[in-house]
Amino acid sequence: MKAILVTACPAGIATSFLVAKRIEQQAKLAGWELTLDVGSSVQPRQIPSKEQIAAADLILVVASAPVDLAAYDGKRLYQGSMDLALQDPAAVLDAAASGASVYHHQAAPVAAAQPASAKRIVAVTACPTGVAHTFMSAEAL
Repeated sequence: MKAILVTACPAGIATSFLVAKRIEQQAKLAGWELTLDVGSSVQPRQIPSKEQIAAADLILVVASAPVDLAAYDGKRLYQGSMDLALQDPAAVLDAAASGASVYHHQAAPVAAAQPASAKRIVAVTACPTGVAHTFMSAEAL
């Protein structure tokens, strides 16, 4: 099966890449041909070419942040959970193969401007080693 994996997380630093790697490894074992579309604040998003999109049998979206899916209009698409993708990527691939449906893109409504009195939250996260937990906490907030 030819598939495109779309990942994105709010901070775009760690989880997007971890999910992409887990799904990519499992897809290879299952004999799938996988193209990656990883949303990241570290590097620009590389949307697959029109030819790659046309050749894809399935679009698998595993994201906890908004992703523009306009390029995938009319394709079979499945949206999976980042948590499940990290724990059991085989289950996500199985669910995607059997549960995908044709995606019809709708433009997002224009967001209303925030009133000046809206509350804003600033959070500071830290962990003893300063690596993964800091990013995961920030993404969860």
